Amino acid sequence: MPSPITTFAAQYNDDSTTFRSIAYNRRIECWDHIARSLPKQLIAANEAMHCDHKNRRGLILQKKSIPFRADNVLRIHFQEMDQLFRENKLIFQFENLQIGPFKCGYCHFQGDRITLEDEHIACQTTLEIQHQKYDAQIFGILDGHNGNETANHVKNHFCTQFQIQIDNLGQRFPDGPIDPIIWNALKRTFVTLNDQIRDNSGTAASIALIIDSQLWVAHSGDTRIFIDESGDRITALTEDMKPAQCNDREEQIWPITLNDTRYFTHFTRRILKRGGIIAKKSHDVFRISGSTGNLALAGAIGDIYIHGISARPVITRVPIHKLTNETYLYLVCDGVTDVVSSVELANAIRSYGARDCANMASITVISAYNAGSTDNISAMVVCLKMPMPQQNSDDTLPT
Repeated sequence: MPSPITTFAAQYNDDSTTFRSIAYNRRIECWDHIARSLPKQLIAANEAMHCDHKNRRGLILQKKSIPFRADNVLRIHFQEMDQLFRENKLIFQFENLQIGPFKCGYCHFQGDRITLEDEHIACQTTLEIQHQKYDAQIFGILDGHNGNETANHVKNHFCTQFQIQIDNLGQRFPDGPIDPIIWNALKRTFVTLNDQIRDNSGTAASIALIIDSQLWVAHSGDTRIFIDESGDRITALTEDMKPAQCNDREEQIWPITLNDTRYFTHFTRRILKRGGIIAKKSHDVFRISGSTGNLALAGAIGDIYIHGISARPVITRVPIHKLTNETYLYLVCDGVTDVVSSVELANAIRSYGARDCANMASITVISAYNAGSTDNISAMVVCLKMPMPQQNSDDTLPT
């Protein structure tokens, strides 16, 4: 028996209100199907979706309006999605991993897209710097676009390429300080991987490197990394790389120049000087125009046919020993951050008392999907410091 969305798509009569209602019910049907295979804690999160907004305990955000495309494109899209749904091919993956001394978990969900283009990195490698060996743990979230080729390439080659760059720089500066070697190795890894791409695809990338009790973050695109310290403080470690900004969504701007500084972000001038064309249509965001499409990012690996894009990452460093107990590192794609803030997300996970990293990543994805995200949705959670064990109040000190 065909699902309601397929039947309605065949009998489409331009009643946008009815269509949106059926499309929304289709999302619930899709999620209920996936939820049957989830742990009990995640099923509880799914059930909260059907409750009143006041009773959602902070997890499920108020649903935002789902953006709809042109009618004929929309009909085809939901027919394709329905085919995936009926063939049980919608991808929902989550897993716990142990990378060196750190526990982590990831979750990928295809969402309302025809394919899943996101990837993750979780690996450990041994680096030799200044004749001393260090164990390094690498975590990353990759938000692919125009295909998953670039995201897969970065996933498969980042750790190896980073080790190559460390070895090369270590030989050139055998007596130099360690921090500049790591910083330049991260930058060169991004640039080298970008130079190896030969197709139209690209990926935003946020990488977290832990070495010698230091947390290094290298970031290009609109994926995001932040730290939640004991539920008391949220610290953003990345800034979304947007080509320009405008508060008026209805305004149409084509194209902006070096004189339009009111629209500038930290990255606009760099894009324009590299030959990029930045424009904005009504009810859209600023995008960089290219021969193979438009991109709403100021940085990415790949996208070699879009002028103005740079793969050079923004790099920051955080001493781990300064973090408080019970600290979690979140790496999320824009399928999450488009509909939920970092603070809302951390509060939502704490409200369910989750401590399993894969469950925390899955709740992140559930929150974003239920809040109306129509993108691929991916998240990774790394436990940087475990909570201190609670002492029993009945315990007494020996006399």
